[in-house]
Amino acid sequence: MANVFPTLFSTASPTGASFALVDINNRSDFSIRSCNPLFMEMIGLAPTSALPMLISEALNELDAQEFRYYLSLAHQKNTAIEFELSLSNNQQKYWWLLIVTPLIDNTQSPSQLFITGINISEKKQQQIALVASRNRYRSVIQSVHDCIVTMDELSNIVLFNKAAEQTWGYSVDEVIGKNLTMLLPTQYRQYHQRFVNDFSNSATQSREMNRRSIVYGQRKNGTKFPAEISISKIKVNGKLEFTAIVRDISEREQLLEELHHQATTDGLTGAKNRLFFEQELKLLVKRVPSYHADLSLLLIDLDHFKLVNDSHGHGVGDQVLIGFVQAVADVLDESHTFARYGGEEFIILLPDFTQIQANELAQNICRICADKRHVRNITSTVSIGVSAFNPELDDCESFIHRADMALYQAKSQGRNQVQIHICDSSSKEHS
Repeated sequence: MANVFPTLFSTASPTGASFALVDINNRSDFSIRSCNPLFMEMIGLAPTSALPMLISEALNELDAQEFRYYLSLAHQKNTAIEFELSLSNNQQKYWWLLIVTPLIDNTQSPSQLFITGINISEKKQQQIALVASRNRYRSVIQSVHDCIVTMDELSNIVLFNKAAEQTWGYSVDEVIGKNLTMLLPTQYRQYHQRFVNDFSNSATQSREMNRRSIVYGQRKNGTKFPAEISISKIKVNGKLEFTAIVRDISEREQLLEELHHQATTDGLTGAKNRLFFEQELKLLVKRVPSYHADLSLLLIDLDHFKLVNDSHGHGVGDQVLIGFVQAVADVLDESHTFARYGGEEFIILLPDFTQIQANELAQNICRICADKRHVRNITSTVSIGVSAFNPELDDCESFIHRADMALYQAKSQGRNQVQIHICDSSSKEHS
């Protein structure tokens, strides 16, 4: 059967494939009976090499061992076997797609094997590069500290990295194929698809972090967390996918909150500080003319506080100040700005309070302070000046000044009382 395929073994094979006819030997080896030049080149033989030649002689030990394994498999199963094999030639590695087909004699048993080989090195290199690229991509995706979440056009999650698992508390198996709204607080879920549709239809390809307000996620345990998000869209197989890079900023927001608290709060008493009060006053004073809103002010001074410090020490004096703030805070609500204005002087800004309402609150505070017993059974009464903002005549400075004048009058008339300073167009200043 040496001349079975004479045209295939010609010097110029039009197919660009390698061919060989192999004898099956009884000693578990295979002998190359004839082949075309490309087959010789494939296994690294010189064109002048004499045939027949054993596979074990033609190839190095490792390549020969693998080659013989597939030849034996085709022989034993009496069926064609297809496999990929890398062979070294001139210190270079080439990949081949090989098909081994048994040739049957009159006894219906394989007597020879016919080998066809196609060089797939370029394709294999592309596959290897693609696999390496995918592995590199997966490695980067899984190692970054930011969450990476990808969803399809229907908002179903298709990618969920390790950082996302750690942040949300879900495993990847729990979220893949599920709607992304499961990661959002309940109150935001109804708006999600509208945002997706708007982004899909816009010309914008990506939105960067810090280009929009903070969003919120909801963990598996139900807790919410603030996050920054960058989002981009890309077509995959003709369909849109959206990838979000999400950064949990809980710690940063907590730090900012703490810094804001320190910057706006009196360190001793816990009341707001003067800076915060002045900022709030400016905002509310601007609002009064537009909304025809009421705005009142209480300026409070602890009576004879210097005597407390002189008699009992500053430590006791501090406790009296703290106790006073706690007592007054109990009768105020969140809309009131209660601040330490300086020393033992405090100020309360009352939006939407008329002069009458402000006076009633001031009288109540006076009674509370007169009845309260501080450390060492100390009683500390207060004097309070009240003013109501007049948008036609007042600015921030005059508003406070009038409350200060009323406070001075309360102190000069014996303390432990409330005085009101009224300002109108007929009489700019009178009590």
